[in-house]
Amino acid sequence: MGLRFYTFAFGVLLMHMSLHKEVVAQSTPQSVEVNHTRHPEERSYRALHGGRQLFESLQARVPGAVLRFRLIPLKPEVDLKQVRLRLAGETFETPIHITEDLRFELPNNDLALKEDAVILSNYSETDLRWLAEIKSPDLPENRLRLGELRVNCEVYVKTLRFREKNDITSLSKRALLAVLPNPCLFERSVIRFPAERPIFKMSLSHGGRHEQLPLRNLYGGRLHPISLFGPNELQNGWLELWWLDRDFAAPLGDQSWPDETLIEFEFMED
Repeated sequence: MGLRFYTFAFGVLLMHMSLHKEVVAQSTPQSVEVNHTRHPEERSYRALHGGRQLFESLQARVPGAVLRFRLIPLKPEVDLKQVRLRLAGETFETPIHITEDLRFELPNNDLALKEDAVILSNYSETDLRWLAEIKSPDLPENRLRLGELRVNCEVYVKTLRFREKNDITSLSKRALLAVLPNPCLFERSVIRFPAERPIFKMSLSHGGRHEQLPLRNLYGGRLHPISLFGPNELQNGWLELWWLDRDFAAPLGDQSWPDETLIEFEFMED
C-alpha cells in the first residue's frame, strides 16, 4: 500500500466530489429553522445510537470507560452558555441536557428510532462540531488510554457510515472507507482528536517504555503529509487557528503500544 494506494483513494474521492456537485446542482435541500438559526447543525439519532451500540459491544476492551458526546465550538464567538440541543421526531420534541463542559449523553428513546428522529442544535455546522468521546472517569484531563482512543475511532467510523448521502465530507470519507474498512487499525492512518487545553507536548508510556511524540502529531497535522480524518478538513471549518493548538493524533495503528498505554499531555499553561 504505497503511492498507488493513495493515488487510487484520491481518485475515488474526486469521483465522489464530482457526483456530489451534480446532486447539489439538481436539488436544493430544505432548511429547518431552530431558534433563529437558518441551517442548524443536526445529527441522526439512529447514527449516534448505532455508535453507542458498537461501544457497548467493545466495552470489554475499555473497562470503566464511558461514552459521551462532546460539542466543540469552532469559533471564539460561540456563546457556550447558550448552546441548546433538542431531540425531534415527527410527533415529539424534547430537550437534551448539556453539561457545563459541553458534553451530553444520548437518551434512550424507542420512538426516536421508529421516527428516525434528529438531534438539532441552535448553532450551525460552521459554529459547532460534534464528537464521540470515550474516557475513563478516573483519569485526569491530561491523561488518556490509547485503547479508549482506538474504540473512540471505531465508534466515529460507525456513525460516519450513517451520515447523510449528500454530505460532501461523508462522501469523501466513504471513498476512503471503501479501501480502508477499518482505518483505525491502518498504521499509516492519522486520526485526530481534540484535547481539553492547548498542548505543549505529549508522550506515551507503558511499563518501562516511554516515548515523546513528534510535532507532526500536534497542531492540526500541518507537518504530516497524510491525514484521513480530523480537524484539518477545510470543508468542515475545522481550520480555525484558535483551535489547532489543542489538536493531536495518537498512533492507533501501532500495535507495539497496547490498549493500556497511557497518553500524557503537558499543557501550555502548566
